Amino acid sequence: MPRTFFPKSLLVLFLALLVILPACTTAPSPTAAPEPTQAPTTAASATLEPTAVPPTDTPEPTATLVPSPTPVPPTPTITPVPPEEQVTGWCIPREKAMTVKAAPDPVIMPEGAEPMGLKGGALEIITPALSCTLVFNLGQPVGEGALLHLNDRLGHPWLTTDIIIAPNDPNKGYAVLTHTYVTDPPVWEVIYGLEAMNASGENLWAGSLNINKGWLPAPCWDGQLPNPVTLRCHLQQDLHPWDYAYTPPPPGAP
Repeated sequence: MPRTFFPKSLLVLFLALLVILPACTTAPSPTAAPEPTQAPTTAASATLEPTAVPPTDTPEPTATLVPSPTPVPPTPTITPVPPEEQVTGWCIPREKAMTVKAAPDPVIMPEGAEPMGLKGGALEIITPALSCTLVFNLGQPVGEGALLHLNDRLGHPWLTTDIIIAPNDPNKGYAVLTHTYVTDPPVWEVIYGLEAMNASGENLWAGSLNINKGWLPAPCWDGQLPNPVTLRCHLQQDLHPWDYAYTPPPPGAP
């Protein structure tokens, strides 16, 4: 078989093409480098320090107020009381009005007051006085709405006042008298009937009250006591024919 020979010029041309063709081939565009991300404030490898928390003021412990127990009112009971101790009292003299010291309990006689006495079985008040207080200790609850009546000679009440329950003992009560016909009546002596009654009108206690000035002057010429207010005696010309001390005057000159 005959051998085929290529001319040398063709061989040189073929080799040149092999060198030129790779250079003319479009080179791939380079891949864009990724933009760097925002740099962290601190290095990524560095350990983040904890945020400092400002100290808070610890409130100081406060004392807890413990409510005081509600006072329980005393339970009323029935206790026998001697008759002479059931009703007592006192008066504040006018001349001691500025010096008498009030007691912590209204049923306790204040310092400087004059205690009531007894006269003929009746409570006695010496006048003049600023006020008088009667204290009732009847051995049983007084109750709301109790009243004290002062009666005249016919037994009719002319003065009525409240009996107030004592704050520390429901079996005790008191009544304050300030009427002029009790503290300084315009007579030398007068006796009133007393009645203590509950709200239902039932009688709790009954007695009498003797009010006098504590002294008596000498009788006047007619045997009567002087006027308790003016302390003057009656004059004979002031008498009337129907007065027991009336004496007819001597006959006049002709």
